[in-house]
Amino acid sequence: MRKVTLSLARRRDGSYAVIFAITLVVLLGFAAITIDVGYQRVVRNQLENITDASAHAGAHSLDGTNVGATAARTAAQLVASENHVADGSVTLDLNTGNAVNGDIVLGTWDFDAGEFIASADVSVVDTVQVRSSLELSTFFAQPAFGRAAMSAQAVSYAYKPQAEGAGEVSCFLPIAIADCMFDLYSEEELQSINLALNPAGVDNVGWARPGATPNASWVRGQIQNCQADGALAVGDSVGLNNGVIASALSELGSAINSSSTTWDTDAWGTIPGQATRSDVTKANYGKTLEGVIVIFDGGPDYCTGKGGAFNGSEPVSGFVFGAVYDVVNTGKASEKNISVRIDLSADREIGTKGGGRDAGVVYQPPVRILQ
Repeated sequence: MRKVTLSLARRRDGSYAVIFAITLVVLLGFAAITIDVGYQRVVRNQLENITDASAHAGAHSLDGTNVGATAARTAAQLVASENHVADGSVTLDLNTGNAVNGDIVLGTWDFDAGEFIASADVSVVDTVQVRSSLELSTFFAQPAFGRAAMSAQAVSYAYKPQAEGAGEVSCFLPIAIADCMFDLYSEEELQSINLALNPAGVDNVGWARPGATPNASWVRGQIQNCQADGALAVGDSVGLNNGVIASALSELGSAINSSSTTWDTDAWGTIPGQATRSDVTKANYGKTLEGVIVIFDGGPDYCTGKGGAFNGSEPVSGFVFGAVYDVVNTGKASEKNISVRIDLSADREIGTKGGGRDAGVVYQPPVRILQ
């Protein structure tokens, strides 16, 4: 009887050992799933945040040029390096060759297919892809499943929409030109015309005030502070006037004399000769007062014959960038004038909303993360 009892005891001890071993494997498996896989998910989420931020930073620099493409890669790399995950920083290769499997890849987004397409043509690139991965050492997956490491990876895409004609601006000069000017002349011709205030004709400008007739005090105030009257949007009504307002001319002359901007020879060529009775001093001639000019829709007939009368109210159709460079405020009324040059040579991201005529003053929709 004693031998039998010992044998049963030994068998029970062996059974307990097997059960313990099986239980340990199961527990290690659960620990691997709970701790190792949980840690992997935490790191992956951190990587997703970092790649989102990196791609977003890079896309901001895209501008259709090689310089912009280089800046996009550099910005994405820098943002990644400033973030830490799994006790270390994220290092991205610039991938200047734009290999499709690289860390930073430039390309376009196909919205129909919902996919990213790598591209070496910087003129069409609108999306930055950032890919990052880390190898993580395991705690319990090694004894449970024989896995000493597992990877965490993330891929993000940031898309920069095309800029569009500004539909609203918060700062503007109290000056307007007719929309039909853009149908009458080419861009090159428009950038060589010196627009004037007083003479009747097609090539003229006028004072413009949102919702009311421009008067001397309002025009002076708007010259002093282009944001004083608030935002102006496409569809808003502007009151027009191309009469001589002596105090406004005086304010323009003072603003030019104290301005920090100058005539852009590259965009506009040589500055025209200074008017004989110019309010701009000889020492300051070449300075400009620059800003947004209103484009109004007076209909196709506004630019025919002697041009528009610049009175009454018309709807705003867009905005263009212009520079007032000379002012005459002495002599007969017909001799008092301003000289304005408009500039369509560069997109100026001044708009606060889109939806207007694209005439060099644009609204840049914000960069957004895709998928």
